[in-house]
Amino acid sequence: MAENPLLQKAAINYWFFIELEKIPNQNSGAVQIHIKNIYDNIISGTFDEFDKDHQRGMIRSKIIIGPFSEKHQAENSMSLYKNVSRGILQKGSEQKENDITYSFFYVSPYSGDSIKGIYLEPIPSRVSTGSQEDFIASLDVGLNFEKLAIGPFPNYKSAEKAKFVYRKNVFDASYVNNEKNESLKRMVRKWKSLKFEIVRKAQGHEADKFRYRFSTGFPQNYFEPDAVQVIIITANYNDKVHTSRTCFSLQGSDVLDNNYSISSERSTTYVNFLFFDKYNPARITGFLFESFIYNDAEMIDLEPVFIDLK
Repeated sequence: MAENPLLQKAAINYWFFIELEKIPNQNSGAVQIHIKNIYDNIISGTFDEFDKDHQRGMIRSKIIIGPFSEKHQAENSMSLYKNVSRGILQKGSEQKENDITYSFFYVSPYSGDSIKGIYLEPIPSRVSTGSQEDFIASLDVGLNFEKLAIGPFPNYKSAEKAKFVYRKNVFDASYVNNEKNESLKRMVRKWKSLKFEIVRKAQGHEADKFRYRFSTGFPQNYFEPDAVQVIIITANYNDKVHTSRTCFSLQGSDVLDNNYSISSERSTTYVNFLFFDKYNPARITGFLFESFIYNDAEMIDLEPVFIDLK
C-alpha cells in the first residue's frame, strides 16, 4: 500500500523530547506527573520523521512535543515546559504574544513495571484555544491529574494535525489497519457531495466581527464512527488584502473527544454560527473550505471547496 501523501510532504517541522515520572502528592497521596527531564536539542525533519520519532521515543519512555512549523515556536514551548517543571508559571521566549490565540490538547501517558516504554491512554480531549497563559495553566493543572498538555501551537489546524500522531500512537502503533484506511477513503469520495450554506446574519455582540450562519447536511453513512473531520473556513475580502479564518472539528460516534458528534446511522444537519473579522469598508466576497480527516490509522487532506458570494 502506498504511503500517506500527507506524510511525504517535505515541509520542515521542529520538536523536542521530555521525560516524565509519577510521584505521590505528599498531602493527598494522589499520583501526579512530574516533568523529570527536558532535552535541550531541537530536532527538525519532515512530518513523517516526526511520526517515527514519536514512536521510537515512547519505546524509550520519552514523549515528543511538537511538531511546530517554526523553530522559535519549539523553543518557546520548551521554555514553557521548563518553567512549569520548576514551578515558575510565567511566559516563555515568545514576544508580543498577548494578541495570539494558541491551541493545545491533553494526552494521558502511563507506564508500569510490566510494560516497556510509555503509552498514551485514550481520553476525551478536544483541542482547546486560549492565550499563552491559558496553556501554562492547563499544563500546570493537568500534571496534578496525570494529564500532559501538548503545545502551544500557533493555530488550531496545527494542533489537530499533531493530535493525529498522538492518537495514532496510542497503545501499539506498529500495525496498519487496512479497514480503517478504507473507511476514510469512503469519506473522501463523499466530501464533494456535501452542500454548504453560509448566510450573513445580524451582527452579534462583537462589533468588530461579521456573523454568519453555517449549515450542511451529512447524509446517512457519511461519517465513519471512528473518524474526526477538521474544517477550516477562510473568508476572502474584496480588497484582496485581508483574510479571516475559523476552524472547528466534528467526530464520529465512537470517538472519545468532546467535539460535536455526527451519527453514521442517520442523516444529520449541522449548524454553527461563525465569526469573521470586520475590516471596514472591505466586504467578504467568498469562503474557502479546507478540510482533513483522520482516525487512528491515517490522515487525509480533502480537496478544497470555494463558495463565491453574490
